[in-house]
Parts: sequence; C-alpha cells; structure tokens
Amino acid sequence: DCFQKLWNDDTINDKIQFVLGGHVTNSDAHRYFIHIFSGNQHKKAENNMLLLPAMDVFSFGQMYEVCDIILAPLVDTEFNRCKSNLKVVEAGWKCKPVIASNVFPYACTIKNDKTGILIDSRRNHKDWYRAIKSLVLDENKRKTLADNLHTEIITNFNIESYKEYIINLYQSVIQQPVN
Repeated sequence: DCFQKLWNDDTINDKIQFVLGGHVTNSDAHRYFIHIFSGNQHKKAENNMLLLPAMDVFSFGQMYEVCDIILAPLVDTEFNRCKSNLKVVEAGWKCKPVIASNVFPYACTIKNDKTGILIDSRRNHKDWYRAIKSLVLDENKRKTLADNLHTEIITNFNIESYKEYIINLYQSVIQQPVN
C-alpha cells in the first residue's frame, strides 16, 4: 500500500525515484522487491526505478551517493534481531537520513525524529508513507536528520577512538597460553 500511495500522490510522485542496490537479474527476490517498490507496476514508477548491480565490498558504498533517503525496513524476527545496525552506520557515514523499522538493531542506534525516523511495525504502510513523504518534501528535515545521524556515527563508531582497546584485546588473546 505504501508504494502505491506514493506513486499515486501527485504532490510527490514526480520527486521520487527508488534505488534497489545489489540487484541481481533473474532473482525471484529482486523481482518481488521491484514489484513492491513500483507499487504493483504503477505507470509513474516505470522510469523512476534505478537498479544498481551487486558490487564488491570496496565499491558498494557508492550506492549511497545516488540516494537522498535510506530506507531500512526489517521484520521483527529472531533471525533479524541478530543482524547489525550496519545500514544505519553506513548511512550516517555518508550523511544520509534514514527511515527504519523500530526493531533491534536499528532502534538501538536511531533516536526517533532526531537521528532518523523509526516506524512502528503495527502501522507499517501508513507510517512508512507519511515518513517518506515528509522527508521528500522537507529538505531541511532531511538535512537535520542526516547531520544529526552523521555526528552520532562519527562520534560513536569511529574506529580510531577504539584502536588502542582493539590492539590490547588482540594482544591479550595472542598472549594467552594454549591448553
């Protein structure tokens, strides 16, 4: 419903483009994602979908350069609760605002309406639509959320500040006698 509403909304449908990174041709999963993001093959979505191919670990960060807003939907499952908050950290390093599901691990990193927008799973399609629309239309809000997230990430996820701790940790492991 969210994406159909976005493509049907004449106040924003000419201002949006969806980017699917890591696209693999002939993938059932990616066909499904395209179907969802295109709002069930909505006419307005035809020329506003960008499919970026899978990239190696050294290049994939370029995908963030073509996006203005990062969407991080995640179903709250035991498996997903074991995932990292990497998408949010990457978006913060690239100074991009994030709209994410209000689930672990994202809920631990994002402060709602300060460093991103968290979506309650019980109101998924309605709140995703409202959040995307608000950020598309409000450049100041996009910039504020992006700047706040960037500051949070460079402060708390800077490997240089943990370098000494990591070195000491590795050295303590290496120096342990083997039984």
